[in-house]
Amino acid sequence: MINADSIEECVKDRSALLLVELFDAKVIVSEAAMMKSLAFVGLICVSLIGCGRSAQADSRPSASQVGERSATAEQWSRAVNGTFDKISVKQLRDKKNPAYVLDSGITDENGVTDFFACFDKAPPKCDLSMVGRRDNFRKILFFRDPVLRWSTDGAKYSGPTGKASIDGYISLKDCSHPKILLEPTFRGGEWLFIERLGIMADDSLVIDRELDLGSIEKENSHNAVSESIHIMLTDPELGALRKIVTAQQVLIRITGKKGYIGIDQQGTKAFVQGMSKTLRLYDALGHAIAPLGDVKENACAT
Repeated sequence: MINADSIEECVKDRSALLLVELFDAKVIVSEAAMMKSLAFVGLICVSLIGCGRSAQADSRPSASQVGERSATAEQWSRAVNGTFDKISVKQLRDKKNPAYVLDSGITDENGVTDFFACFDKAPPKCDLSMVGRRDNFRKILFFRDPVLRWSTDGAKYSGPTGKASIDGYISLKDCSHPKILLEPTFRGGEWLFIERLGIMADDSLVIDRELDLGSIEKENSHNAVSESIHIMLTDPELGALRKIVTAQQVLIRITGKKGYIGIDQQGTKAFVQGMSKTLRLYDALGHAIAPLGDVKENACAT
């Protein structure tokens, strides 16, 4: 709806402009002619205001246009780094004098920085923490739950007796959005030739993934063989995996050409607890990045 006040204001402005132009041109017009000119100005104002409003509405960015805008590398870094502190785990866990001390971590000769990330930022304690790693060459961050990592590492380096484990972690490439990956591993005296991962929450099969055989990593050492793979969860899989947090029973099984093996109760418990934290941090990172829109990777290319 066109506002009458807007028309009146427009008429005043343009009428004054018309009089100035006539004065400058030294044109003498009759009163009738002047009234016709002012009436014409009114029609112009109605048209301009209506078109102006239409143009203004059309110029507003659509939802898709907002999502396509690109943020700078600095904006992305501030959003991500604002979700956690890098602190000294040694100082934090000092039994005699625990302290919340900032520590940027250690960078090795390969350009990889290891650090301890505190997400709840509640000095002098840190109840929500992750082991962080940044590959400075690849421009990518990784976050792993320390307890889950300890549990899976123990299974990975077990003896020749068949044992399965599963790890889960966050991968976050610069100017991108976080992803969750799972790493199922089998270690035993002979090859299982793993080809499928299944996770059940109560009576629901939440993950049923056929593995890419070409991406499986194989090792043969210390009288045992190991097979593992990193799989990136799809959005539907991620949504389904959330069910394990509240499930009464969780079962995890790795299937291969030579049979299948389930992950023991200790490993399953560590996975559920670790992924519960991982999902919380995944949501926190996603929430921090969301206002930037669909950040383009080329914004962090340099």
